Amino acid sequence: MPLFDADNELTDADIDALQRALATTDRGLNKQIQDLLKEYDRFGVAKIASHHKQVKHLRLQPGQLPPCTIGTGADVDPEIMKIGKRLLRLGLSLYEPNPFAALKKAMKHKRRGRPPR
Repeated sequence: MPLFDADNELTDADIDALQRALATTDRGLNKQIQDLLKEYDRFGVAKIASHHKQVKHLRLQPGQLPPCTIGTGADVDPEIMKIGKRLLRLGLSLYEPNPFAALKKAMKHKRRGRPPR
């Protein structure tokens, strides 16, 4: 059984990012995630977790949508679109729980000539 049974094609980077979005040390959020997993599919809950973490890490204002909403038909802020394009250009996922940290790590590894882990 796949980790994420989704209609759309997920890349390895997407699967990795979604798994990290589900993993949390925040006890309150972890309980919410566990409760959601009892009622909803893993992919849907992982997308919710990714959305939540991106809003937190990017310090988005109410109404601003995170990179994980790009391509859904939602009206995404141009600055967030730039972040999404950078993620994709570096082979990362739009579901990265912490986009800035992922970009920083990828750029560091790119300068060193090796892929990020």
